[in-house]
Amino acid sequence: MCGIAGYIGNRKAAPILIEMLRLLEYRGYDSVGIATMDSRGRIRISKGVGSIDKVLKEKKLDSLPGNIGIGHTRWSTHGIVSEENAHPHTDCTGKIAIVHNGVIQNYFEIKRELLAKGHRFYSETDTEVVAHLIEELLKEGKTILEALRESIKRLQGDFSIVLLASPERRLYFMKKGLLPLIIGKGKGEAFVASDVIALAPYTKRVLYLEDGSYGYVSRDEIKVENVYGKPLPKRKNISIDASRIDKGGFAHRMHKEIYDIPHFASLFVSYAEHHIKGAIELLETYDKIRIIGAGSSYHASLYGEMVLSRIYKNKHIKAIVASEFPNRIDLVEDDLVIAVSQSGETYDVLEPVRRLKENGVPVLAIVNRRNSELDRIATERVYIEAGVERAVAATKTFVNQVLAFAALGGLESLNEVPKAFDKILKERRNRSGLGSEKLDEAALRIAKSLYDKPSAFYLGRYLGYVAAKEGALKIKEVSYIHAESYPSGELKHGPLALISKDFPVILISYSEKHVRKDRSTYEEVISRGANAYVITFDSLVENFEGASYISLPDVDENVSTAILVVPLFLIAYHAAVLRGYDPDKPRNLAKSVTVE
Repeated sequence: MCGIAGYIGNRKAAPILIEMLRLLEYRGYDSVGIATMDSRGRIRISKGVGSIDKVLKEKKLDSLPGNIGIGHTRWSTHGIVSEENAHPHTDCTGKIAIVHNGVIQNYFEIKRELLAKGHRFYSETDTEVVAHLIEELLKEGKTILEALRESIKRLQGDFSIVLLASPERRLYFMKKGLLPLIIGKGKGEAFVASDVIALAPYTKRVLYLEDGSYGYVSRDEIKVENVYGKPLPKRKNISIDASRIDKGGFAHRMHKEIYDIPHFASLFVSYAEHHIKGAIELLETYDKIRIIGAGSSYHASLYGEMVLSRIYKNKHIKAIVASEFPNRIDLVEDDLVIAVSQSGETYDVLEPVRRLKENGVPVLAIVNRRNSELDRIATERVYIEAGVERAVAATKTFVNQVLAFAALGGLESLNEVPKAFDKILKERRNRSGLGSEKLDEAALRIAKSLYDKPSAFYLGRYLGYVAAKEGALKIKEVSYIHAESYPSGELKHGPLALISKDFPVILISYSEKHVRKDRSTYEEVISRGANAYVITFDSLVENFEGASYISLPDVDENVSTAILVVPLFLIAYHAAVLRGYDPDKPRNLAKSVTVE
């Protein structure tokens, strides 16, 4: 989850590291720091707590001298958020500086050994242990490369590490397990990063390091060895358009990415026409299918279970929370597993996928990031074509994951969706019964009614329940309003006790089959004083006369989830802004969860 950046070349390192870290800040923003090596071989470190802009101003990060350095944005796992725990960390001599993504599972045992040998520690992190371990191995007479090789063998867990070792003018690295580490090469310079996004403005030729890799890069050389004897991976071209990474005139990336939905939905529909035949053939081969995902990807997995079960009536299809799947993995036999992950880096998804592949179980990946860990180890894959998503909250990627399942089900109504998105985000004015207003205005109106409330309910049936779960997650993530989602029929089995005057309820009604029951649910909460809002479709509006609603253009109900979530995203966004929070950087969260 942390962001790693490294640079060596002819230019001053600090400003380049800062810009690379800006592109990685969505991976962690508790603290930030950089280390550079000056012309005399001295390592200089500056770091602090808070955002890049805050620490840059306070610590003058860009003033550090030298044309080689490493940088880091942290999402804390070991130790509180503090300057002492911010990266980079050093050894006792100050000649080794290290940045790290991942978890060292046996750090405490190694730390105890090193303390007994006289090492002094200044942080609570597992990262600092690695710097001292390498120091100790160098004392024993090992070369730096030998120390890296030995460290990979001794350290348990999944990690990516980049380090400076004075006076060597090289960026050293090591990688174990599933966490990404990527090398980019330019003319007379080189880069290392934990995400290819950070390399996009500087180079288009990259090298994805394999599990067990260690080595170094200099201005003119890349040296990679592998503990497990894996061959050197081939360099690949990246096609990220760096101009698409900015906010595009919006105040926040989350808002921009919601408005990107029509464009990227169209891209996916075009892609699906020609490129998912192999995935469908794999799907049709198996009678038992397990779908795993985490967070929004799990909600998309639930949608996949519901829709694919309707289409493949003779198959047993089940969505399972990825972190719980290892508890059932021994029951997988003659199954196909569909693994859903925007980043392709989510540890809770990758860890069981790795075990499944070792046991010969086929894995179909639904993934956004090409060349991600999940992409590389999957049997077959569907790319969701959602572009770069930098806001922590998933919006356009969730929509395209839903569309991916619709495509796997062969739904012809998939083609309706991009036009519907264009209508609701670009052309249409909502028929809310309260005058003509655009969708964004309607969402803001609802947000103003609930942003100062402590809790809210999101209700729906079947596919509407999936949208309700995603809507509740979004408002929790970015506005910190406690929200619960329930199947509408469950309301009277306990949760109704919480309904009182002005309690916010958002009801999803998407199908003629359910609309009478949905109206009953609406009356049930209104009669108890709730402030209820309905998200529905044009053909159903007449069933909610007198209600405050958002009406969306009709689509086939099998693809309705993709449309229904858009106003819920906007409500969450506006609620966060009204409460004074940055929706792009929700507290305690990071975009790619790469640790257990």
